[in-house]
Amino acid sequence: MDLRPRMAIVVLSGILSAAALGAPAADPLEPARSAIRGKQFGRAVQELTAQAEHGSVDAKYLLGLAYLSGLDRKPEQSAALQWLRSAAQSGHPGAAFVLAGILCLSADTEAAAEGARWLEQAARSGYQLAQDAVAIAARGCRPERRR
Repeated sequence: MDLRPRMAIVVLSGILSAAALGAPAADPLEPARSAIRGKQFGRAVQELTAQAEHGSVDAKYLLGLAYLSGLDRKPEQSAALQWLRSAAQSGHPGAAFVLAGILCLSADTEAAAEGARWLEQAARSGYQLAQDAVAIAARGCRPERRR
């Protein structure tokens, strides 16, 4: 089953909805969002790359998602990991969570251990999905008993 279309929709939704969540009027990522709305995915990646290279943590995160999903090309996991790791190292909890998800699925024990560290960091940052994942893991993936 090809997950690319679903991943692209998730990425697009995340990028476009971020503007609706109270982004400032002079949003530096607006050119990338505008390109996505116009289905100009190559231009969107160029815009995100320019912003990421200038240090925008949000652009690094979104660029990582774009590479992960293959927004304008074949998915590139190594590039996705590079940008997600950079955003996570800069304190982006969403990037840490996505990075954890990728790394925790790895057969490489070092990568899986790194993924667990990123998951913990995202949870400590208050990222709700990470906190939920840590709680589920602590219960051994068993549903919580309700009294």
